[in-house]
Amino acid sequence: MELASGGDLFALVAASGKGLPEADARWYFQQIVCALDYCHRAGVASRDVKLENALLAEPERPLVKLCDFGYSKHESAQSAPGSRVGTPAYLAPEVVTATGGETYDGKAADVWSCGVMLHAMLCARYPFGRPEDASLPADARLRAMLRRILAADAALGDLAVSGPCADLLSGMLVADPAARLTLAQVQRHPWFLEDLPAGVAALNDELLAEQGAEREREESEAVRLGGGGATTAAAAAAAAAAAAAAEAAATAPNQPPRPQQPRRQTLAQIRALLAEAAAEEDKDCEGEDEDLELDVDDALAGGGGGD
Repeated sequence: MELASGGDLFALVAASGKGLPEADARWYFQQIVCALDYCHRAGVASRDVKLENALLAEPERPLVKLCDFGYSKHESAQSAPGSRVGTPAYLAPEVVTATGGETYDGKAADVWSCGVMLHAMLCARYPFGRPEDASLPADARLRAMLRRILAADAALGDLAVSGPCADLLSGMLVADPAARLTLAQVQRHPWFLEDLPAGVAALNDELLAEQGAEREREESEAVRLGGGGATTAAAAAAAAAAAAAAEAAATAPNQPPRPQQPRRQTLAQIRALLAEAAAEEDKDCEGEDEDLELDVDDALAGGGGGD
């Protein structure tokens, strides 16, 4: 476990009062995007990208560490994202409207959440909230925010930022996930590339290449060890069978021990178990946001309580 003694980005932005200078926001944003790019290329979507989940180490220019992958999904080991999970202010429109049986692209939803984070870093407020919402009851504030999310009504014109920064935000906060910038496009955007430390652009390529080579070495070694005689797995199986027989003999001395075959799980069985676990996770998630679901349904129906 790593120590992040600098708190989180939410506390940092809140302490700033009016948001971070654009150059500082870019420094944190670059790190968040690079970390998320690594996750996405490894097949994992976070589904809970937010300021509170960006922890800070303590050096002169704090380094960001992403945390809390409790809602994350692996694209091959688990079912496709379909649950309405996350933090309301950061939810992408397709997550807000997700209903039973529908799925969405978790990586595209992460890009939307990154756009929300960047907006919040720059002005210390969420893009789909409004100052006038403060006088509304909590449920009405939520309904108003959800309607703006569905309309992608971020009011970016109110931001005092550079043109390239506003352009990047407008490309990330697009309601249609197919038209939204991908993380790769974000990393090629001029605003993102400005002051990007040397070597960072190729860092994930190098890390993933090293990990791929390591996996190939491990697989080759496993094949080599299994090429002749008793394999390590076979030896372990024999030991397990012997231990089971000895236990049976000790507990039932008057009966001949019954040889037990060690249980082996095929790759297909392992995948089936993972899919079953993912289905259980989705079932658990269905009830986690019941209040939010009611508010979403109200917002979709044009319920009152906001503009």
